[in-house]
Amino acid sequence: MMKYKTLTKGGSTYYRKLKILIPIKGKYEKDFLNTIFQNLESICSEQPEITYNELCTRIGTPKDIIIEYYENADTEYIIQKLRISSIIRCIVISILLIAVVVASIELYSFHKLYKRAEDSIDGYVIERIHDETP
Repeated sequence: MMKYKTLTKGGSTYYRKLKILIPIKGKYEKDFLNTIFQNLESICSEQPEITYNELCTRIGTPKDIIIEYYENADTEYIIQKLRISSIIRCIVISILLIAVVVASIELYSFHKLYKRAEDSIDGYVIERIHDETP
């Protein structure tokens, strides 16, 4: 994990927004983020009071940087990474749905078992009679 301590407040905000905008995080994206981080470190060391808006003016908004990166990236690589992330997302959703269905079935069977046990036990009730003498 990279240390944000070397960046100014504006630099760390810029880097966080940039990281959020990247939909896939493969080897090339990590290298790209490392390069951006190093550039931000050098800018922040030269100008410790630089703000997020000044960074956007100087090097472009995070959105513009990401758009430019993907315009210049290999299309096949991007399609492959998006396909893999889509498959992983579907698998995770399927596992979660199966877990919810299994948990619901178990809860229903425990509820039936509880009701059956409740009906089979002879219980007693304590009644209190309040004497209402004036």
